[in-house]
Amino acid sequence: MFDICETPTDFSLTNFLTDNSVSLSDFNGRAILLSFVCIRSGEVTIHRPTVGLLGYNHFNSGSPSVSDTYWWNISANLKYEFTTSPLRPYANGGPGIYIPESGSTKPGFNVGLGLDYSLTSDWIIELGADYHHVFTSGSDTQFFVPHIGLIYRF
Repeated sequence: MFDICETPTDFSLTNFLTDNSVSLSDFNGRAILLSFVCIRSGEVTIHRPTVGLLGYNHFNSGSPSVSDTYWWNISANLKYEFTTSPLRPYANGGPGIYIPESGSTKPGFNVGLGLDYSLTSDWIIELGADYHHVFTSGSDTQFFVPHIGLIYRF
């Protein structure tokens, strides 16, 4: 029989930095680990971090005659870590809302893969990439964001 564990009071803050070799987008944003969902069955405990993301995605036009543009995104993701070792591959994804430079807010989603490496019990390095899909009229907007970050848990 399953039961729900208590949500811990700790959280972590991730500061994502962009790999500037990617010309599709420049991303600066923050992610806050809001809570854990924990399901316990017998001797096995499964942790599912819930991650709230606020992102700013800037797109360079590559042409002086065309203006650059940007999208803000607010997403609620689930994050699954495949192991409990210091080096943890993960998959994440969830729905979000996307706010363009001009126009109305649109729904969308993102999915991603990455690696977390625990330096200490409080400090983690994260390397990952996220695919974003925004439901826009005509053809949908899609973009890819690689990131590296440093997480501090307190």
